[in-house]
Amino acid sequence: MTLEEIVRQKTLEIKDALSLVERSLGEAVEKKAVAEDRVRRAAGEIKSHREQLQEARRQMTEAETRVEDVRAQLEELDRQRATLSEQLLTAMQSRQELETGLKGEQAAERRLDDERRDAFEATRRLQNELEQQEENRTRHLAALRRAYVQAFSDYLVHLAGGVTEALSEEETRQRRIAEADAFKRRRHQDPEIGDLCDQRDQYLGLLAMATVPRVKEEMQRLLSGVEESLRQLCPGALDLGDVAPIGGFVADLYCLRSSQDRLSIVLPVDAACWRQMRDGVANPTVTASVRLVYALAKGLGLKPGDAEFDLRQGWCVLHAELDEEEASILTATPLPVPGFEALQLRFSRLPSEIEEAILHEAADPPDRS
Repeated sequence: MTLEEIVRQKTLEIKDALSLVERSLGEAVEKKAVAEDRVRRAAGEIKSHREQLQEARRQMTEAETRVEDVRAQLEELDRQRATLSEQLLTAMQSRQELETGLKGEQAAERRLDDERRDAFEATRRLQNELEQQEENRTRHLAALRRAYVQAFSDYLVHLAGGVTEALSEEETRQRRIAEADAFKRRRHQDPEIGDLCDQRDQYLGLLAMATVPRVKEEMQRLLSGVEESLRQLCPGALDLGDVAPIGGFVADLYCLRSSQDRLSIVLPVDAACWRQMRDGVANPTVTASVRLVYALAKGLGLKPGDAEFDLRQGWCVLHAELDEEEASILTATPLPVPGFEALQLRFSRLPSEIEEAILHEAADPPDRS
């Protein structure tokens, strides 16, 4: 056996053991390194845990402080809670009282709403009644104004008829006076007529004194014969008789002031008569109206251009430039109609209610046709 074999024989087991030990040693070294690494990590973790523990302790301390603060706050809140509970109880009682009062107020409000609705309905009904009454008042006022205007128009119709009649009677009277005067002149100028008139006067005297019927009959026969002769010579002369003066007639003309220096006089001349005057129609009414207008213009001293005529509400109106003083003189002094002294024109201010009605109804422009 060679040395190498002997050495191998002698060392093989040891080498195997050594290899095993070396492997074990390597493993142990690796495990040691792993353990050391684990120890280092554990040390780091311990350090970290210690730091965390310190932080946790610090936080714990802070938490305990906060807990104490919270506990103190809780105690304060408990005290406040007791106070608030008392206040809550008081508030709840007050709320209950207020709810009771609120219910009463709501009931009162409902009553007031009902009353308000009732009052509103009553007000609406009253408003309707008021409007109806106002319409009735307006209608009656309009009717009253129309009645005033119609009454004044009726007065003007009556006045126009009175003026026409008065002037006609005066013309008849003056004509009979003229005829009587003419008959008197013929009696003195014509011997035959004068002798018949003397016989008539004598027979009338004897007839008045006769008491015997046959004598009276004879006187009446002779008188009738004389009067028949006079009628043949002077027709109508015996019917003249004595001409008695007629009574005075005063025509009341009414005026209103249309401006400060302008006086409007309403004349008893209607639209138809005014147009007939313009067209030259001759009749008693037109003649009377012309004389009335002439007398008015002459009495006022009016010249052409001083006055203006127009038609309002169907009647002629004279507009003259007269101030208050001149109007006062006019209303104080009646104006005679020239040639008809028995007829006078008297001026008065139109009653205010009639004047207002006329001005209110005079919505249309004047008719100057």
